[in-house]
Amino acid sequence: MSIQDHIAAYAEGWTLGDSEKIMSAVSPDIVFDDPNVGKIGRDALPAYIAGLKNAVAELRDGDDRGQLMEMSEVVIKDDEKPVSIWAWFTVPGTALAGSALIKVADDGVIEERLAYYTSLPK
Repeated sequence: MSIQDHIAAYAEGWTLGDSEKIMSAVSPDIVFDDPNVGKIGRDALPAYIAGLKNAVAELRDGDDRGQLMEMSEVVIKDDEKPVSIWAWFTVPGTALAGSALIKVADDGVIEERLAYYTSLPK
C-alpha cells in the first residue's frame, strides 16, 4: 500500500470503528498514545479499539450509529517523510472530541498522539 492508501484505510477504519481496517494500515512499530491509557503498541491496539467501542456504546446508551467517529479540519503535511496529519475528531452522540497527530511512513501509520477537549471543573 502507498502512504495515501494507509491514510485512507486508517481514517475509514476509525470512522467506522473497523479494527481490521485500522490494523491493515498500521506499521509493525506503531506507537499509539492516548493520555487516558498511555502508549500502546501494535499488539495492544485491537484491545484498545474494542474497549473504546464498548465505552462509546455505553455513552450512547447502546445506540449504534454505524459510525464510531467523525474527522474534520484535516491537515496533511506531505513534503517529507513521515507524512504528518493533524485532525479534529468527534464521537457523535457523546461529548468526546479532540485532536490527533498522526505520522505515516511507507509501511503504515507509525504514531498517533491524542489530545482530548474537555471542560475544566468550575
